[in-house]
Amino acid sequence: MPETPVAPASRSWLLWLVGLAGLAVCITSLWHGMREVMDVGGSCASGGAYEIATPCPEGSILLVAPAMPLGFLFAGIAAWGGSKLPSGAVGTIGLAWPALFLSLGFNFAQYGVGGAGGDGSGGVDGGFLTCAVVFLLMGGLPLGFVPGWIRGMGQRRSVVLAGFAAAATAGVVGGRLLALAVTG
Repeated sequence: MPETPVAPASRSWLLWLVGLAGLAVCITSLWHGMREVMDVGGSCASGGAYEIATPCPEGSILLVAPAMPLGFLFAGIAAWGGSKLPSGAVGTIGLAWPALFLSLGFNFAQYGVGGAGGDGSGGVDGGFLTCAVVFLLMGGLPLGFVPGWIRGMGQRRSVVLAGFAAAATAGVVGGRLLALAVTG
């Protein structure tokens, strides 16, 4: 029995959704990996010929190192699929910027006022708080453009936003499960 080929429109939707979900996995993995490193003071090292004062937590390198390159790959996949979809679909990739910087800014803020673990036992860390302000501004200011972008989406706005929400949710859940699997 011959295989039924996937319609080009279906392929575009699939690429867009997979790309967005993969991008969300990468941002979530980076977020969790960052927290692992911040738990040991914000810097660590692994390997090499020198004595290491603070080794990186188990699994943190696997969460952090591939997150950015794979994030760009998944953004490209989403852009490729989204470019053939209704108005506004490809623009959802731009929401990765605020998602990345707001989530990492949250980490900096929480650890800046709470110390390692963000539990409030470590006092105030001015370095982390400075990073928090910068990251929160970098992620928050672009959100001012979102209402106009949504209004300009056209008739398929609800379909595009629902697809985006589903892919982002699946990616965050997938990233969380990956972090749990890698760090134990």
